[in-house]
Amino acid sequence: MVGAETQDKGDIGMSSTTPTNVNEGTIFIKFKLKEKRPVKMSTDEMIDMIRQKFPKLKNSKFIVLDMSSQMTGGEQGDIEVKIYGDNLKKLNELSKMLADTMRNTEGLTDVDISIRPGTPEMRIIVDKDKCARLGLTAAQVGNAINTYTLGTFAGRYTDNDKQIDITIKLPKKYRDSMSKILTLPIITKTGASVPLSQVAHIADTVGPTEIQREGQKRKISITATVAKGYNLQKVAARLKKKLNEIYNSALWETGYTYDIGGQYSQMKDLFKWMLIAALVALLLVYMVMASQFESFLHPFVIMFTQPLAVIGVFWALLITGKTLSLPSLMGLVILIGIVVNNGIVLVDFINQLRRREGMPEYEAIVKAGTIRLRPVLITALTTIFGMLPMALSTSQGSEMRAPMAIAIIGGLTTATFLTLLVIPVIYSIFERASVKAKRNAKKLLGLEPNE
Repeated sequence: MVGAETQDKGDIGMSSTTPTNVNEGTIFIKFKLKEKRPVKMSTDEMIDMIRQKFPKLKNSKFIVLDMSSQMTGGEQGDIEVKIYGDNLKKLNELSKMLADTMRNTEGLTDVDISIRPGTPEMRIIVDKDKCARLGLTAAQVGNAINTYTLGTFAGRYTDNDKQIDITIKLPKKYRDSMSKILTLPIITKTGASVPLSQVAHIADTVGPTEIQREGQKRKISITATVAKGYNLQKVAARLKKKLNEIYNSALWETGYTYDIGGQYSQMKDLFKWMLIAALVALLLVYMVMASQFESFLHPFVIMFTQPLAVIGVFWALLITGKTLSLPSLMGLVILIGIVVNNGIVLVDFINQLRRREGMPEYEAIVKAGTIRLRPVLITALTTIFGMLPMALSTSQGSEMRAPMAIAIIGGLTTATFLTLLVIPVIYSIFERASVKAKRNAKKLLGLEPNE
């Protein structure tokens, strides 16, 4: 198992990747800062290179994990499938089946099951019926075995202000084999002594290394990483389709459920909240413009700049090879308050020409587009050129900053040029529709004669 992080200083703390068995090991690789690397490679590219460099060994596997998400409180793995149920044996069977399905899903790598194979153990099983016939309880038998083997605290001995714990247990020669332990005496209530073998037997079993719970239910997690060049959303959708087929088939056990989590689940929640933020921003922008224009129509016309910006955002992300992530969504929300500026400048000047100079609609639109072209371009270009250093940056943390800047540049570019063409057309359509609606209303009210 290999854990990678990108901090330049500081120690790496303990995490869930700490090996729990003697046949496991963890190698932590600390990357240098991006500007100090001799080869300009991203963290994902270096992790992919490390994964390919490991040799193929029989009956072994290497799992490469990015520790940054775990150390910042994120969930482990790009995709995490959680299986819930009561029986550990059934959970193990289902987890192995789903793990094989995930390994056969295109775009997924480093598939790992959270529960490790159990360790061999010898368990003393008490027969409650035999104990009851002798007037014993399972707890009494357990306490006796605990005293014989591990010892029982009996008090403290003080020697020159130094306290020493006193523990009572049998000498090692009486408890160095299971056959000797079975001959140990158990005292009944009547004072009689019976060997342990009369009320218990020993069984060879395999015990679980740990039992995971979530929501008061037993759980096993299967984590996987999305391979380089694959989209998390598309891979997750492909996997979800396969898991639904298994869940609805006869292979799935009744009473057991599964859930898809990990970074995929977090991204879904982020997308939901960013969508809510965008809707609230749209509403607030419209309300502010409606109060300033003292009209519901003209702010509605200006709001058509928003889809024009979305076109540019997706084209910019496509050209630069970026994905729709949280930073790019933040850029999209920021655009909501920026792209309306050009529409406000244009529509407000058209209204001024029509009100103050009595200019016809068509002439006012043409003149406003000519006169306001320069301030519209200056306003947009200052923002675009101001965002260029952030978009072109390759320094540490540029992976988070660049998508936001690219989204703003792309959205503002298309919105600026399309606003000069689309908004005047929409303005003209709505104005004519408004005039026609007012005329029809007057006719219905009898305030204007019918032609």
